[in-house]
Amino acid sequence: MSSIILDFPGKTTTIGSNDPFPSDYGKADFDIDKTALAYYLKEDASTRVCSKEVIYRTDTGDELGVHGKQYCDDIEQLNYKTMIDNQREVIRGSGLNMLDAEEVISVGDKGGKCFIKHTLPHENFTTPRGDTAALTLLGASSLNGIWPLTLSVGANQGACQNNQIFTANAAMLYTSKHNKQLDIDKGYKLIAKSIEVFSQEVDLWHNWANMHISNAEAFLIFAKTAKCKYVLDYAKQYGVESIDPISLMLEKKVYSSSALIHMFEDKWLGHYKRVLGSNYWAAYNTITDWASHGFQSARGRKVSADNLVFLNRERSNHARKIIKANFSLAA
Repeated sequence: MSSIILDFPGKTTTIGSNDPFPSDYGKADFDIDKTALAYYLKEDASTRVCSKEVIYRTDTGDELGVHGKQYCDDIEQLNYKTMIDNQREVIRGSGLNMLDAEEVISVGDKGGKCFIKHTLPHENFTTPRGDTAALTLLGASSLNGIWPLTLSVGANQGACQNNQIFTANAAMLYTSKHNKQLDIDKGYKLIAKSIEVFSQEVDLWHNWANMHISNAEAFLIFAKTAKCKYVLDYAKQYGVESIDPISLMLEKKVYSSSALIHMFEDKWLGHYKRVLGSNYWAAYNTITDWASHGFQSARGRKVSADNLVFLNRERSNHARKIIKANFSLAA
């Protein structure tokens, strides 16, 4: 049920009611420090210090990343254990049912990146389709420049494992570069706030299930999601009622938009409209499917697991904006 596809194993712990969290951090249980980067000049056999610094593990001495002056200089903010502690504390203070909750901690690149996920199976809601959506908290960070700090709250559907994308509150996703403005405490305060609006999303889902949407309207929303300028210009000039998706998809500038074709043909016509009906709930699931199952790039090329994390995060950010801008009337 992971919402970020990983290429490295994780430590999974099932949480009980009396002992809510383990006392260890899995493979993230190490400290870090930094030192100035030096280089050797063979011409005069001298060693000089440059402006960059090396982040390294204090237990093994392994280099984790090399960064410039703008990189965060607060080691505590960068330590994965700080992220894990904060996420555990948010859950402790939330009053949520933690029985049978699952904690997954994954560390890759010898400590260069870390991911933590909590899934709370008893904090779930029934979607209009009858699927069970369980509350999930995610945290991802890196010291090698692969990921920014990324914190999010979502809900995985058990049937299709989509990552539900909240639209009511921007605090559902917090991202920050590892610069001097990094504030992990602020991020988790926003995440804690977003948990409060989780149940409100269910009302939106049910409203969307009862709101009809035409193929033309759905196609235009998917075009906005895919950033297909040709369709957007066409709709602006002739109106949404003039859109014939089948005819437009014959245009080179449309069928070359693999994201749009994937959403409309494969997911909307091929699955969600057929299963859920012609409604905004089906359109919502089409968009979240595209945002969370990013196995390919926009050009159809396969991407690495590291890049996939960025791709999913960027798609989720964009999808939230599209949903908030185009689904408000349906809610």
